[in-house]
Amino acid sequence: MGTFDFLNDLPGLQPCQYTPNKEYLLYTLNSSLVPESSVNNMIPISTKTDTALDPIDLSPVQPILFAVKKNGLTAFVSDAKTNKIAIVDLIQKKVLSSFSYGAQSPPPVLATALSLSPDEKTLFITTKTGVIPVNVSNLQAPSVGATLPVSVSTSGSTSPVKKIAPIQTVTTYDGSKAYISYIDGIALFSGVAASPFFPLKSSYDTFAVGRNALAALDLGKKILFCFSPDLQLKAFLPMANPTCIAFSPKGDEIYVGDTTTDGSTTNSILTVLNTNLAIPSFSISLPSAAIQIVFTPDGKKAYVAIKNGVVPIKLATKEVLPTISLKQTPATIAIAALPQSN
Repeated sequence: MGTFDFLNDLPGLQPCQYTPNKEYLLYTLNSSLVPESSVNNMIPISTKTDTALDPIDLSPVQPILFAVKKNGLTAFVSDAKTNKIAIVDLIQKKVLSSFSYGAQSPPPVLATALSLSPDEKTLFITTKTGVIPVNVSNLQAPSVGATLPVSVSTSGSTSPVKKIAPIQTVTTYDGSKAYISYIDGIALFSGVAASPFFPLKSSYDTFAVGRNALAALDLGKKILFCFSPDLQLKAFLPMANPTCIAFSPKGDEIYVGDTTTDGSTTNSILTVLNTNLAIPSFSISLPSAAIQIVFTPDGKKAYVAIKNGVVPIKLATKEVLPTISLKQTPATIAIAALPQSN
């Protein structure tokens, strides 16, 4: 793959590019790791009509995760049984091929996250042993790079702490800093090691990067933290039972899925705060606990994955639209342009 610059080539969360009059598709993935999942497929949903379209059969792949190109032409799907990535044509709605990554000896090294670089020429596979870059410029011949080990050390120490498997990798808007999420914390990657290290109980979709801030949930202590880009703590706020987090398309607001209890009544809400974690801008009631939050690139809608469905929200009016019902609970969701054949 040639020279790989970890900080400059990692996928970045780019500022929203507003594209009016563009139609998008929301993709949901039925993961084989979700207990009630019996069908391994992707379901496209029109963001114009908020209706589910015909599913895309991923057989024989048993999917865990996916990454979708912004142009809506291609998706990359990880398999639950092998260290292979399936390449899915979203126009033909079928699996075209697959490629292997990591050590080939059993047991397979499964992906914990998939993400694309801003130019979408590189797919990054986060695994328990490190981050694997794959050049996907040529879909007929993907080029798998060497695993980039991600060591963890405490702040001010060169000795590694206990080995912790990474979950996700995210960079700042300008790509100047990379962050690694672990089961037991988050770290700033310096190019040699992950340091400083901030301990907290993390999981999928529980940390995100905004324009000038990083936000993370501690699922153990049930606290929302907000950091500077150098991972210095700026503010924190106790939450009831947080589940997921995301920054707004402009990167200046934090959306948090939370669940509160009032006596015997459980309330699922989506709370929106600024990066100072001051009084919430607003809260939105949800039918059930939020799993993941994504936004249309034009900044008009948010979509929240919940049990057996997805909730659309008009951001301008904060109006919660009717839930898009699904037969199974989506494991993950993503938004891309409506694919156009050449």
